[in-house]
Amino acid sequence: MDRASTMSTTSSDLDISSVIKASQSISEELVLENLFAKVLHIMIENAGAQKAVFIERIKKQWQVTASQVHHKDGNQFQIHDLLLKDFKGVPHSIINTSLRTKEPIIINNPKSDSQYADDLYVSSVAPKSILCLPIVYKDKQVGLIYLENNLTVGAFTEKRIHLLRTLSTQIVISLENARHFERVEFMYRAIERFVPKRFLQLLQREHVEDVKLGDSVKCKISALFADIRGFTTLAETLTPERTALLLNTYMRYMAPIIRKNKGFVNQFLGDGIMALFPESPSDAVDAAVAMNEMLTSFNKKIETQEFAPISVGIGINTGDAMICALGEEERLDASFVSDAINTASRVEGLNKYYKTRLLITEPVFRQLTHPDKYLIRLIDRVFLKGKSQATGIYEVTASPAWELLEEEREYKRLFGEAFGLYEKGDFIGAEVVFKLCLKKKPSDYVVELLLSRCAGYMVSGICPWAGMVQVCFWRSSLGAFLT
Repeated sequence: MDRASTMSTTSSDLDISSVIKASQSISEELVLENLFAKVLHIMIENAGAQKAVFIERIKKQWQVTASQVHHKDGNQFQIHDLLLKDFKGVPHSIINTSLRTKEPIIINNPKSDSQYADDLYVSSVAPKSILCLPIVYKDKQVGLIYLENNLTVGAFTEKRIHLLRTLSTQIVISLENARHFERVEFMYRAIERFVPKRFLQLLQREHVEDVKLGDSVKCKISALFADIRGFTTLAETLTPERTALLLNTYMRYMAPIIRKNKGFVNQFLGDGIMALFPESPSDAVDAAVAMNEMLTSFNKKIETQEFAPISVGIGINTGDAMICALGEEERLDASFVSDAINTASRVEGLNKYYKTRLLITEPVFRQLTHPDKYLIRLIDRVFLKGKSQATGIYEVTASPAWELLEEEREYKRLFGEAFGLYEKGDFIGAEVVFKLCLKKKPSDYVVELLLSRCAGYMVSGICPWAGMVQVCFWRSSLGAFLT
């Protein structure tokens, strides 16, 4: 075998090896953007090009979907979503000819080619070599790869066309796989908007289709209920479109705060939110405080849209829950069955009675990682309707500015002293200290409420006194009264 034959065989072996290596690399990629970047890089590398543009037939129109330009300091890759006719970075006359004939075109020094010299791109950029390679799959023209070299005349050869055509089949197959993967990912993301991903994780299922009727897992959960105050009255003054705008804007402000604090929205309840926190009650309290603080920004935003400012009441409780798939074979619902969640809903409604913004139960307070992070005070012990045991109700507010912190802590201590006397049944002593509180903060409605009770109990008497009251509560009307 002579030397020329040996060199030809070696070159052929290298070309085949390059094609196999490139095909394997392309077939391994499922992320569409990464696939385009890899395909164009391989085309530039194997063809000796400086620029590559990927053109696809999408919805019966030719569109530019990706491009890559090779520079000395690296590759500049870009995803596009443009109709071919609107893309300025290619010679349209040459590409249109290749698309029409479905044949590859090699043009050396196109500026001197009488057929294409007048092309606006050719006359302005003056590329040295151009290759248009149609991509045909199952007798259908599905795309075209445009390659360009600005340094060398004759950079592209017929032999290169054969090698690149061999790669094009794998490119189409990989594109189909990547687009299918993208559609599946989109479907899962769409499903997650209705069935939270965190629910699936708690149920120990990877995908929603893995969930079966009757699946259930027991866990600890902290529930947060948030409700816009007076929304029914407000909605009566708004059109349905304006009501939807207000609610969607509100949810867009609040939901990210819940996610940031390791929770997830389980349900949007008209003007309310039910959020769950699987890890710690502290996460729920952090989220609630941040939501109340965000109301300032939210109200400024809706003021520009000519809405009145809103206020929100939030209630939090923690306890055991059963996560389960309830329903029947044709219709399943992602559900949390838990008395703790019901209690959180009832506690949220008590904000209207106490004129507060954030209430938590005693089990939440006892499990807080850093209870001194916020100003927290015990404001009542109540028997919620249907409950045989009383629960402590705590109000939570954000810590004030540093210069006011000591003053607020002193007020909290004074209130705690008054409440301690009230719990012991010393209504005379409690009344004296509560009045001191009211002098310091005349707007504290909780103090007014407790003072009123003290006065009533001193007149009528109450025996035996255990420092607790019965609260009857209806979620539908958000009302409460004491017995």
